[in-house]
Amino acid sequence: MDASVKLANHGEHAPSAEPPTPIRLNILDLLDLLDATAWVWYRLINPPQATTDANRSDIDVRDVGQRLLAIAASPRLAMIASADMVIDEALRLDQRVSGVCERAQVLHPVGHCLNRLCGVVLYAADGDELVECQVCASVWRVMDVRLALWRECVHNRNLVSAVDASRLLGMCGIKIAASTIRSWHHRGWLTSVDGLYRLADITPLAQRLHAD
Repeated sequence: MDASVKLANHGEHAPSAEPPTPIRLNILDLLDLLDATAWVWYRLINPPQATTDANRSDIDVRDVGQRLLAIAASPRLAMIASADMVIDEALRLDQRVSGVCERAQVLHPVGHCLNRLCGVVLYAADGDELVECQVCASVWRVMDVRLALWRECVHNRNLVSAVDASRLLGMCGIKIAASTIRSWHHRGWLTSVDGLYRLADITPLAQRLHAD
């Protein structure tokens, strides 16, 4: 479970169910493109009159992965007149897939879409100022999304770990170490429930420390 959903669900007043995190629309578009392109390549290499791979019972042509493997292994690939076009298109698709994968690796959850009819988890990279919802297409300031998550957790008196509290407050511009939060508990300034703390209790202490 991602950080923002986990933070929103630690308290007893948290919603009983969260909407599922959707697959990003650019990934769905890419999957559709791969599927359609694989069909074109497969029919190009295995025309209806051919008696090679098209009639093999061990290939499930409905599976895009098996289709691509059959295309790569087909001896006809090197013999078709448009082989160079297929290779060029494959390289372009490879670049698109690599770009999506690299982008996904640097995205972090920052909160939930502020559209009340949506509310899915939003992801942004470090340094992003704006984030676009991949479901409703709304665009929000990353800081506004983070502050909304923080306010929600404070209002609901959510229980969070010291690490999660440090991360969330840090995203909102209040730098506080998890070890500092634990030390407040040892000094009797914070109460703990099974190793978790209420963000509503941590926030004033962190703001006071940050203001000094």
